[in-house]
Amino acid sequence: MRCARFGLLPCLLVLLCIPLRAQQAPVSSAPVAADPEAVNLLQASLLALMGGTTSLPSTIVASGTVTPVWDNSAVPSAVTIYVQGTAKIRWEENLPGGTTAFVLNGPNAQSQIASTTTTLRPYEVAAKGIENFPILLLSRWLSSGNVQLRLVGAEIIAGQTVNHVSVLDFSQRTSPRNPWHHDGSRGQYEMYLDPTTSLPVRLHYFQDTSDDVLFSLLPVDIVYSNYQATGGLVMPFTLARYVKSTGTSVIQLQSIQHNAVINDQLFQVQ
Repeated sequence: MRCARFGLLPCLLVLLCIPLRAQQAPVSSAPVAADPEAVNLLQASLLALMGGTTSLPSTIVASGTVTPVWDNSAVPSAVTIYVQGTAKIRWEENLPGGTTAFVLNGPNAQSQIASTTTTLRPYEVAAKGIENFPILLLSRWLSSGNVQLRLVGAEIIAGQTVNHVSVLDFSQRTSPRNPWHHDGSRGQYEMYLDPTTSLPVRLHYFQDTSDDVLFSLLPVDIVYSNYQATGGLVMPFTLARYVKSTGTSVIQLQSIQHNAVINDQLFQVQ
């Protein structure tokens, strides 16, 4: 079953000016193809998330809790997330050892607690990326010339009919590819959209691990729910994370602000 085309404002792409964040050296060229129906679906989803506003948020400040679900004795920890564009994220979490900040700035990441800083590898901040904010993820894909979009079609996931769009982000891949590495799924995303509201309901992708030999990846799913209007935007306030189909954590947000003034020093990697 094919999805109907959407009549969308042609000026939408003018709004998509947020720069792309690459975690690895991008390929020099890629056979990027744009499936018009896939583009239409993602554009409709982005418009739904923008909720009638005329511009994308330059900053986001979100606060709430994170609860590990794999540990029955775990308690929620308070978290505040600062985002600037799509390349700068600061995640402040109240952990047992004190408030710890995890800073992602382009390809660099580190933890900061008191006066101690520690350089982190990609797998150590894999759960703290832009994937937690679908409005920014969609804007990055739609503004990039290095992404391949393909409409898979309508499917039933967890009892819900969804529209499935496959996304391949070539900027996350290196060239030439090493045939011995088990990272062929790097940069591969599967986005599932509600056909009625156009809002994202699930994201499937692959994250880094500590494997320095074969560079194996882990399959991850994020389920977006509890959408609420905030400052004109429509954002998911509940995000459930699964690794290899096993629940690992739930983010429950209480407030989301956008376009707030954020000191750029918060994103400094020392």
